[in-house]
Amino acid sequence: MVKTAKSVKPVAPPPLRRAVSRGPFYGAWKGHLEASRVANVQQPWATAIMYCKKTIENRMRPFHDKRWVLILASKSEGTRAKWDGEVASLRAKIAADPIPDWERDCHHRMVDGLARKDYPRGGVIGAALVDGCVDADHGENLSSFEDNPWLRRGQGGYGWLIKRVIPFSRTIPLRGSQSSYVFYAKHRERHGILDDEILRELSHHDPSFSLAAWPAIRRADEADENDNQ
Repeated sequence: MVKTAKSVKPVAPPPLRRAVSRGPFYGAWKGHLEASRVANVQQPWATAIMYCKKTIENRMRPFHDKRWVLILASKSEGTRAKWDGEVASLRAKIAADPIPDWERDCHHRMVDGLARKDYPRGGVIGAALVDGCVDADHGENLSSFEDNPWLRRGQGGYGWLIKRVIPFSRTIPLRGSQSSYVFYAKHRERHGILDDEILRELSHHDPSFSLAAWPAIRRADEADENDNQ
């Protein structure tokens, strides 16, 4: 008796990830992307920037100009105890934020509804427009931030001032850096960033300001990197 081979059901290919279409501002964003930085932000704070009106990002280095920063959600998770402490701190800051009650309730419900595993990690989740910073301990205009719960005082450092955010429809994978102040253009090849994917996400939004001062910004960037080598 001749044995016949069992029929094997063909394996269906994985569904294709639907690409975001190119929006009307695709070309306008190219210069902004070249000028942008990449900030590595731990969760849940990266998500708070995108969805909870976290208007200040605390860093040890200043941010003196106005440009877009890609928010890279850190891959690190830490211990469960540390995570619970971070979420509790986030809830306390949301509660202290002088925003309308309905908006505060929305932010609380979002945080309460997300499990630890639900927070995106290891990729770019959006872009934030940063316009300068405030010295967290010795700034001349600290009085204007008295009611802002997002500014970390008494520990040194600076508060980067976030003026606008653009959340992405999906997480764009990125081999991250431990640095919080990475030049996008210089580190593009090292980190494997896909320009087109990021530009498609951004292209449906007006970048809001021109890059007329880009040559001066580039010179300042080069001087900044030389000082830190």
